[in-house]
Amino acid sequence: MYSFAAANSRGSGGYNNQALLPRTSSLIQIASKRPIDVLALTETHHFSVHKDLSTAAEKSGYSVAAHSPRPTSRRNSYAGIILLCRDTTVASTTQPFTFTHDALRGRALAVTVVFKDNSSWNILCIYAPATRSMRPAFFKLLTSSLPDDFTPDICIGDFNVNASKPTPKYFAKFCHSMDLYDSWKPIDIFFGWNGLYLTYSSVTGSVRSIWGESEQATSL
Repeated sequence: MYSFAAANSRGSGGYNNQALLPRTSSLIQIASKRPIDVLALTETHHFSVHKDLSTAAEKSGYSVAAHSPRPTSRRNSYAGIILLCRDTTVASTTQPFTFTHDALRGRALAVTVVFKDNSSWNILCIYAPATRSMRPAFFKLLTSSLPDDFTPDICIGDFNVNASKPTPKYFAKFCHSMDLYDSWKPIDIFFGWNGLYLTYSSVTGSVRSIWGESEQATSL
């Protein structure tokens, strides 16, 4: 059994891709002390992976597997996703395609991860817009942008969904389009905060899940 997680790093790379902030380095260190094999860092603000981030990952036993940089426009300047994989459990990773639409750059990342037992997982990482009015169009665009030959086995990220409120219709439609079914799994502590995993699984075939943060659990 492998573990997947996501953490909102709130600007590890900064607008000019400056040195890694201590906060994000701490996130990676915390992940290494837990059974987390794949870690997605969202809201990194990065154009490219800074060497300090790569160094921090290596010191904690991770490698940078893939990244989706934020676009050059200031409108999406808070975006950016970096995927880290544990060296001892992950054999290889591939990025089967990239999202080209400006609204998805830095907000969606598709990666196929092969573990050392030869099991393969299609992972979709998401950082949904914090602005509520932008989310329906974002999830609609994301759904239409996924190729037919890529079905996510697991989705991780910051969906900006409030766990204390009913699931938004646009998010439910997104899950339904990929045969994902809602189920809540409460936890006590993860990365030092109290929160919930937002999980989904299919009724047939391999288990698929969306595992991410609610709006109430995005900061450390």
